[in-house]
Formats: sequence, C-alpha cells, structure tokens
Amino acid sequence: CPEKLTLDIDTSIYRTAKSDAEFCYEMVKAYQPMMVYCPELNMVVAHEFRDGNISPQVGYDRLIDRCRGLLPQVKSWTVRSDSAGYQLEMLDQWAEDGITFYVTADQFSGMQNILKLQTSWSSYISDGIKTGQEVAEIAYVPTFSNQGELKLRRHTLRFIAARKPKNGQLKLNEDPYVYQVIVTNTQEEDLNKILKMHWQRCGSVEYAHAELKNGCGMRRFPSKHFQVNAAWCSLGILTHNMLRLIQNHVLPEKLKRIEIKTLNHRFIRAAIWVKEKANQIIVRCCKNHPLYAWYQEALQNLEHLAYRLSLISTA
Repeated sequence: CPEKLTLDIDTSIYRTAKSDAEFCYEMVKAYQPMMVYCPELNMVVAHEFRDGNISPQVGYDRLIDRCRGLLPQVKSWTVRSDSAGYQLEMLDQWAEDGITFYVTADQFSGMQNILKLQTSWSSYISDGIKTGQEVAEIAYVPTFSNQGELKLRRHTLRFIAARKPKNGQLKLNEDPYVYQVIVTNTQEEDLNKILKMHWQRCGSVEYAHAELKNGCGMRRFPSKHFQVNAAWCSLGILTHNMLRLIQNHVLPEKLKRIEIKTLNHRFIRAAIWVKEKANQIIVRCCKNHPLYAWYQEALQNLEHLAYRLSLISTA
C-alpha cells in the first residue's frame, strides 16, 4: 500500500420508485449512498448506504476515520470534498491530525463582499493552457467561538477563490463574475496547482458513482426493503473493486483504462467456449481473434501475480 493516499468523498442521488425510499432534496424518491474513493488504488475504500432524506453532511468524519483505520500503514492523507464537507469543527480536527484537505467553501455574505473587493487576480493556467478563469487567495477568517478557534483557523485555513465571467446580459449593478472558493490547509504556493488538485475530484469519486450506476447494476435496485438494497449496493461496490483490481494487475494495457461497461462487452462477455473435462476448465476461442492474445497475457500476468503474493506471504 502506498504511504500517501487521497480520499475523495461524495454522495450521489440514486433515483428509485421503491415504496420505502424517502424524498431527497431534488424532491424525488431516491437513495443517497456516500462513498470514499481512492484514485491511487482506483477503488471505493468505504461507503454507507443511506436514505435520500439524509443530509449529505452527515457521516464525513466517521467514514474518513474508518478509512484511516483500514489502512494504518499510510502516513500521509489528503481529503477532497464538495461543500458538504465544509464543517469547520471537522476541518479543525483534520488539521490537528495532519490531514491535508481541499474542500469547496460555502459563500456567506461576508465572503461575497470580500470577493467583490478583491483586486489581485491572476490567470488560471492548467497544463500550460489559459482557461479564461482567474484565481486569487483571499483574506478571510470564518466564524469562531473562542480565541483558540480564531488562532487555529487564522493559521491553518487558506481560502482560494476562482472566478469566471457570467454568460449573457447582466442586470444593473450585478456582479459580472461567478465565484468558487476552496478552503485548504496545504502549504503549496502555486494557486494553479491547488485548484487543479481540488478539481481532479470531479473525475474521481463522481466518475466512480457513474461506473457503479452504468456498469455494476446500481441504476435499479431489486427490492422494496432498505436492507436488501443496501446489500445490493455493497455487492455492486465489491464487483467494481474486483474488476478494477483485475484491470490494474492482470489485464493487458489496452484494457486497463476502459470503462467497466466496455470491459464487460469486449472481454468478460465475449463469445468463447468453456468446458469442464477431467477436473480441468478448458476455454476455447478463435486463435486469430485478439481475445486469444488477451487471455494469454492475462493468464501470464495472473500467474506472475500469484507468485509475487506467495513470496510476500512466506516472507
């Protein structure tokens, strides 16, 4: 396991018509599971299956603590979240525990006034390309209840703002920009890197939710009972993680980065002949078909992986 890991935490709306489902904030019946995805491992590390009416802010600290308990050998943690993770007491605790975080901040009236008065904006450049957005670090201290909280938040919390022009015709005296603010405790000086690090979350945990819905059978749930659907969710996540492990360590390079639905079509459900004979499983396919070479390479990688694991277990 690597010494440094990133945890991307997010909930998603899984719409359903089941009788026991609750209405979510979109005013439709749904479940709202929360998941913690690790991009380095390419796996869902922890999850909770929840009703649609549960606030997305509930359970953040519990899931992060569970992940840290599962992987005690990891020395450096980074947590990324949307605005549901903007809970100041929890962020204070993460800072004291040495966790680096990137969280979308809520924009209260005081912060909005600071954003309008901010003048030192610079162009946001991603991979050498000007994006049309601007970035700045703003001087903002969130609410506090005592001098200890004030001192801690003043020295640990940094607020990084990004803005882009609004589209269309503006109203009179309307602010011409749309803002997003990120709170972080990183010591990184390059604001472009901070924004890029935070926005990479969208291609991580949100992509995992999409893969679970489209490739692992979680777009529809089988039962009207909450417990049965929770078990279905766990099986879907287990399937996702197993397929990702196979992609990372066994399959050929051409199959490592494709979506699960595509992997199912090209490899798992490909037309082959499987027969059991003399206590052996025989798999046959056309010799000139690309699938034949893929299976050969995958078998060799699997044997090599089994050998490496045997060496680790006997060490």
